[in-house]
Amino acid sequence: MRCHQHAEVEAVAICVACGRGICRECLTPDGTLRSTCGLPQCAGFAKRQHAVHVAVRQDCANNATSFQSLATVMRVMAGLLLLLTLGVLALGFIVGPLAGWVAAPGPVESTVVGTLCGVLAATLLFATKKLTSIGLIYEDLAREFHST
Repeated sequence: MRCHQHAEVEAVAICVACGRGICRECLTPDGTLRSTCGLPQCAGFAKRQHAVHVAVRQDCANNATSFQSLATVMRVMAGLLLLLTLGVLALGFIVGPLAGWVAAPGPVESTVVGTLCGVLAATLLFATKKLTSIGLIYEDLAREFHST
């Protein structure tokens, strides 16, 4: 490919805006290791494109933080539900019968409530893994836009 201004000279780069060939003499880097041919409209395009990359990178970083925070909250909730499960089962099967409490839940009630809490905790832990994966994808995207 030849330079769009100097037809006798071989191009060393391609303008990121218009796709024309650029020789070393015509090369105008825009500060981000990307080249423009020097035309004003191409320089303006490269600036706007860089601004879009910055905005997308920031949005991806914000989304990554949001998903990671939500995963952490759900992980804590799952832990609390597991503790509740153990407490209900202990109350229904061990503490209640030993203490002779009349108001304590029986083994059937403890089993039902404990199972429901356990299933809910497992579901939250499963969702936490998915949210963490999505957060990592957004982190990768933010890094990808950082390098361009």
